[in-house]
Amino acid sequence: MVLNRDALSALFTNHVGTKAVGTRIEPLRFSEKQEAIYAANATFGERAHCTAGISLDFTYDGSLIAFDYDFTGASSRQTMSVDLYADGAMVYTLFTFVTGEGAMHFEYRFPEKRSRRVQIYLPYTVGLAIGGFTLDDGAHYAPTDRSKSKKILILGDSITHGYDARYTSRCYATIVGRYFDAVAVNQAIGGYFFDERVIDETLNFQPDAITVAYGTNDWGRYGANEEKYRAAAKAYIDKLCATYPKANIFGITPIWRADEGIRPERMPFEKIYDILGEYYGAHANATIIDGRTLVPHIREYYTDGLHPNTMGQEAYARGVILAMEHAGFTK
Repeated sequence: MVLNRDALSALFTNHVGTKAVGTRIEPLRFSEKQEAIYAANATFGERAHCTAGISLDFTYDGSLIAFDYDFTGASSRQTMSVDLYADGAMVYTLFTFVTGEGAMHFEYRFPEKRSRRVQIYLPYTVGLAIGGFTLDDGAHYAPTDRSKSKKILILGDSITHGYDARYTSRCYATIVGRYFDAVAVNQAIGGYFFDERVIDETLNFQPDAITVAYGTNDWGRYGANEEKYRAAAKAYIDKLCATYPKANIFGITPIWRADEGIRPERMPFEKIYDILGEYYGAHANATIIDGRTLVPHIREYYTDGLHPNTMGQEAYARGVILAMEHAGFTK
């Protein structure tokens, strides 16, 4: 059986809406207001359509799962994965290079037919519009009930977006959301920075918790100008905390980067921790997570001295989960 648009749309989670793209459905991470801001820069506009963190989540007692897809967004990375989980275990991945040449196809068959929870994580490196979603004729399926799940809004730059995990489901943001079995909307954009404009007070998503991890790109953006760094960080943090006064906000300071001690044209990297500690610390609903403790300061945990690889992303996730639980956030 091939699901119609409404039936397919009901299976998406970790998103803020969907839109039709021809005969296919694209799940979205951002509101129209946010998309318009990012679209002013072509690169950020493309990255806003990457499906980072978005998944299909449903119970299913059949064998076949298949669908076609087209690309709707792109990042600077040239590979992608679509990861399939059954009852919490990763059992299959479609890992391939991004070609952009027409419609692609995903297909998997379970070796036995029985009821199981299926989660299919869509790529963080590209965006997908999905159609022709096919299940076994006569099989039973139903969207997973997420009505009692907690909600997490995940904000940040390329590391939070997912760079450079090999598998989309092994990004720290996705691991955190899955651990808490939360509806976790990842609104990170590779290369982005503190920008209060992208906080949408009308966003149709009210989180119980927010993780926010900006600051390392701002270090390059503002160079030695501490005043401009402070102004951007303060405006963003103040607005975020005011917009979501009932949410537990976890401000994650930047992780180690290999070049932090060899940039004389910028303010000392260590100064970032003083600045962000001051601004997050001024808000009762904010908790600081020290990024320096999350990923070992060893190149083997990184692809380029800046972006954690899969091992680094998983270490990052463990640290964030422990910090959130220590602060009282539970499943």
